Amino acid sequence: MKFPPFNSHNLDVELSLRPPSAVDYSAAELIMQQEEVSLPPPLEPQPETLDLSTPLSTTTNQIMHSSTSSRNSQSLRVRRPRARARVRVRARASPSPRRAREPASPVVRQRRSRVELKNTPIKPPYPWSTEHQAVVHDLNYLRENQILTITGDVRCDRCEKQYTIEYDLMTKFEEIASFIEKNKATLHDRAPESWTNPNFLDCKLCGEENCVRPTIPEGDNKNINWLFLLLGQMIGRLKLEHLKYFCAYTNNHRTGAKNRLVYLTYLTLCKQLQPSMELFHR
Repeated sequence: MKFPPFNSHNLDVELSLRPPSAVDYSAAELIMQQEEVSLPPPLEPQPETLDLSTPLSTTTNQIMHSSTSSRNSQSLRVRRPRARARVRVRARASPSPRRAREPASPVVRQRRSRVELKNTPIKPPYPWSTEHQAVVHDLNYLRENQILTITGDVRCDRCEKQYTIEYDLMTKFEEIASFIEKNKATLHDRAPESWTNPNFLDCKLCGEENCVRPTIPEGDNKNINWLFLLLGQMIGRLKLEHLKYFCAYTNNHRTGAKNRLVYLTYLTLCKQLQPSMELFHR
């Protein structure tokens, strides 16, 4: 079989129109062997160079567009679902039958036991006192025994001298009784301010005002001159411990404010002087 004559001009035209391939090189080698024509080496890929003639913003937009497209391509990848954590379910033990609740025992509040008082007879510290603590004789006894003047010791805070004061029994008692009769409905078992915080007496020795107070035996409540303090309306100068002592030995409630304890002391002493009078009963 005969081949047509080879025209090298046609080969040059075809090579100039498209890039050479492996088939072209193999055909060219055959032709070179026949005509001994040398071919240029194959073209190597040239690295891309940045065109400085284009503005920088256009180049940046191209780079950002390429990065965005790469991200979108990555986001299109199929993600495998994460393996779910295995939850172990423990079998609960069968609930034990509940026991019936026992009825709660009622709470019993224990009342505070009253202090046992020594009711043993004592030697009366004053002629108007009885052998019982915090108790005075009534008016009938005092009249029969001609005990109509009540005395007591006082002390001045300015001159620091001590002397004795005396009160007329009937005059002072009627003054207190009339005050209770007029104001008992409005007192509401509370002593007025004149009883709770009375003024001091004026000193007869140095002449100073509001400086004389009654003498109270320290640590010896048995020797408190209760009737003298009542007639002089100076019970409010006693301490709470003295008032509680009096209420304890006269069967009165000894807890409460001071004005209540003072009121109970006034009313109880008046009741001791005149037991038959309903005015002094609570």
